[in-house]
Amino acid sequence: MIESLSWRWFRVILPICFICFLYICSFYLFLCATNSLIYSTVCLIHANESFCSEIDHNKSLRASQTLIQKESSQWSLYGTLSFAIIACFISPIYGSLSDTKNRKLPIILTISNAIITGLVITIGSIFRGTKTSLLLYIFANIINGFGGGTLILLSSCFGYVTDICTEKEQHVQAIAIIEASLNFGVVIGYVLCTFIFKLHAKIWLILLVHVVLLVFALIIGLIFLKSRTITDSSSIKLWTKFKRPFLDTRDLIIDLKHNKLLLSFVILLLSLFYYELFRMGSSSIYYLYLHRMSFNDTQYAAYFTCEQIGTCLALIFLALLRRRWKINDLYLCIIGLCLSLIGPILFAFASNNKAMIFGGKVTWHEYFALYVKFHNMNSTSVKEADTFDFVQGPFDNNFQRELVKIRFRWTEADVGGDNELDIDEFLAFRHPEIAGHSYKHIVDDIILQMDRNDDQKLNETEFAFLPSSVLEDGGNKEWVEMDKRWLEEQKREFHEMDENNDGILTKDELLKAYDPMNRVHIGNQIKKLFEKVDDSPSDNVLTLNEIQKHADVFADMRILDTEKALHDEM
Repeated sequence: MIESLSWRWFRVILPICFICFLYICSFYLFLCATNSLIYSTVCLIHANESFCSEIDHNKSLRASQTLIQKESSQWSLYGTLSFAIIACFISPIYGSLSDTKNRKLPIILTISNAIITGLVITIGSIFRGTKTSLLLYIFANIINGFGGGTLILLSSCFGYVTDICTEKEQHVQAIAIIEASLNFGVVIGYVLCTFIFKLHAKIWLILLVHVVLLVFALIIGLIFLKSRTITDSSSIKLWTKFKRPFLDTRDLIIDLKHNKLLLSFVILLLSLFYYELFRMGSSSIYYLYLHRMSFNDTQYAAYFTCEQIGTCLALIFLALLRRRWKINDLYLCIIGLCLSLIGPILFAFASNNKAMIFGGKVTWHEYFALYVKFHNMNSTSVKEADTFDFVQGPFDNNFQRELVKIRFRWTEADVGGDNELDIDEFLAFRHPEIAGHSYKHIVDDIILQMDRNDDQKLNETEFAFLPSSVLEDGGNKEWVEMDKRWLEEQKREFHEMDENNDGILTKDELLKAYDPMNRVHIGNQIKKLFEKVDDSPSDNVLTLNEIQKHADVFADMRILDTEKALHDEM
């Protein structure tokens, strides 16, 4: 008899564990896919596919990456709010169904809703790179809100199991087993997302697996879960059923007032609310910090796996504390909240002291001495290395002018104003073409040097200009031919930048031309490239023969090496 009861108890727990495992595993696949979808879509809206692919692997593109990450976070926030606002009103209704009808119904409804949400997001992934994809993401979150989300499913699953458990010991064991299946689902979800799939390239595949896992969970729920009625609600009117959750909330408030616990309950709710905000913020801090440390996908997976293992060990430790030393649950909550503060504090300390972690800063004296030594000169005769007064000693005029230019760029890159450059500032100093909006300075310099009538615009004569002394020097035919080719190249480039073909280059047109993330300009350049190269046959596809045949065109395309072009300008 005891064995049959144990088997019956195990048979009830097992389907719930599988449902929780599959749901949480699919949830983290959904999380990975949607984050990737939002990030890649925002990037593609502002740039092209190759740039977005490079930005994930090239840590030198941090400035552009920060802007894209910021906008992506905003869209994620919109989606979260869309879900949360709907779920706030739907959750009490699901809770009432779970308490009055049966536990199975909310579980089935939540999983079904998650399947519909996954299908909508999958459709949205087809439109990746357009705002339609982002709008479908918001719409999917609204639909997901009507399902109540993960909390409703988990509470119904816990309720389903605890209704079966008649003894307190079985109750505790059942919850521990379900929590173990949840943690296992988190680990498997991260492993699937990181090791098996390639983010940004096969988002639809991740979402498809997400839907398949939910379908399995739905089938298990429909077959193995029993519809056990908690209370007889057949005689209750429909309107009364709808009002039930709100009436329960009112009764709860009345009971809290009667027992003088209302203030404590409000404080508890506020604490949970701010804790969730704190948890979400700390998760973002962890992600950005790990990204700063140049973690690849495998290292991310290892980190999150260790995180889940740590969570499991912490749960076991707390269970031992509770059982062996009989510590009050309130004290355990306080201990948990205090321990949760340790991680963000350590990360904040590491972030503020990143110079210590990432190898410190480079001072102007260090760089100046190395630069002078590299050019086989002696830096000891320089009086003031911190000023523009690079005089005296063996430096000729050309080298002094070069030092002044370098010092000026150093000052521009020194955001902190401490005459020292950290890793990001040094990147902006050495490679301004890929750090921030340095192309704007390039445009200002071009206008300053070429605009001879001070109208802040350039005509063809100003853009393609050589001094008369150079043109009159016809002694060297080779130099004359080079000058002619240069003028022709400048004129060709002028007409490429002149979008409205009015014979004038405005500052906006120059900014668009030199902006590495200008999608329209890149598209025009690629179109012109295909017009020159795609000729055998003209099918919008470049073959190896076409590329080899027109190798000179590729070598001459400025857009194909934007970083070099901007770097040379700087």
